[in-house]
Amino acid sequence: MTINLVEKYIDVTRDMINSYMRLVMGSNFKREYCDIFTEKYIGIRYYNYDEMNISDSMRTKVLNGLKKIEENLIIVNIEDREVIKSMCVFFYYILYFDNVIKYSNLDSMIDKISRLMKRTLNREVDEFREKLKNIIDEADNEKGKILNLTENNKFYLNIKRYPNVMNTFRVSMRYNLKFPEEFSEIGIENVFNGGLVNEDKLFLEYYFISREVLQDIINCNFKKHYIIEFATSILEKKTKQNGLLKIIDSQAIKDKISLKITHEDYLKYKDNIEDLIREGFHFTIILDDTFNAEYKEITTLKIFEYVIVDDDTKIYEKIKDYKKQITNLIEI
Repeated sequence: MTINLVEKYIDVTRDMINSYMRLVMGSNFKREYCDIFTEKYIGIRYYNYDEMNISDSMRTKVLNGLKKIEENLIIVNIEDREVIKSMCVFFYYILYFDNVIKYSNLDSMIDKISRLMKRTLNREVDEFREKLKNIIDEADNEKGKILNLTENNKFYLNIKRYPNVMNTFRVSMRYNLKFPEEFSEIGIENVFNGGLVNEDKLFLEYYFISREVLQDIINCNFKKHYIIEFATSILEKKTKQNGLLKIIDSQAIKDKISLKITHEDYLKYKDNIEDLIREGFHFTIILDDTFNAEYKEITTLKIFEYVIVDDDTKIYEKIKDYKKQITNLIEI
């Protein structure tokens, strides 16, 4: 069974928000409003959805987004105006509990919330400090477990930036294993990167890259893009394909990675790959001798996130004539 680390982490955040808002709002809590605020928050915080100013800080994006939701909810639910306004104000503190805004003292933060409850809702909660701390601690522990699921000292990701391409990185799985001396390095590499071993290795690699992407998101870094390995042979094994892709089947991940294939692979599995592209998965294509560098074929490259070409190959001489048309070209 495979899991999606990012979506699991987001689910923990949803549960934390719901528990916190129930505790604070008491009888004034309305799940339908909380869910709308929550999904807006999740969309901006984890998926980086923002129809306003993309250059703003995450803090500003979230606060503006929540304020917009508040305004829209009040328009159609004027009878609950005060409840909606209170929910929005208390929702702002989620930014502290979810690593958007750093804070130095949790007790001081909880005191502020407690005083705000008394002033705006005229309510107090017995053992409020302990209850809220438990909610935050439980969420932090669950999130920590998710981040530690891929802890492994035998395998690791080798991440290197592509030259002359901003924020785009090549990813490969490496190993820290000892083999008997009679095993040659080339032989080990061939086994590690071929056949069934290569397919099975991808499961571990996708968990590792999911954690890498998740850590970027936690740090509010949405600029990095990773190009990762993919074995097209797995497209012939539906159950295995579904299990592998489930690991990265989150828009939060899919927008930050692309699966690397050769042009020869693309020709062989064209329908499968284009179906996956329609499902939101991104692909990077490596041009090889199977590619016919004519204008009609050049236009087909637009469906790929990146196009990679080796500047030492014969195909590169033909590609040079179309470099202006291939705006996502990576030369290696």
